[in-house]
Amino acid sequence: MLASTTMGRPITASVGAVLMEVTLCELPERMHPVSAYFLHEFTTGGITESYFLRSFSLPNSDYIPLGRCLVDLFRVLGLGG
Repeated sequence: MLASTTMGRPITASVGAVLMEVTLCELPERMHPVSAYFLHEFTTGGITESYFLRSFSLPNSDYIPLGRCLVDLFRVLGLGG
């Protein structure tokens, strides 16, 4: 699981000196290989946020909220752009 602000289970976390409530993104136990590829590319800076959002859910539309959750997580952590 990864933390985000949009869906899942709320938790309290600190980022540096800032205390915030975040929500966990729940990853599927077995992710479609194409979605896993785009997730890897996004998390390593290989593709843009908008390209990730368009591509991540192509093989499974159930991944649309998960993609949004992951992007929100990266924004909260200052990793996205």
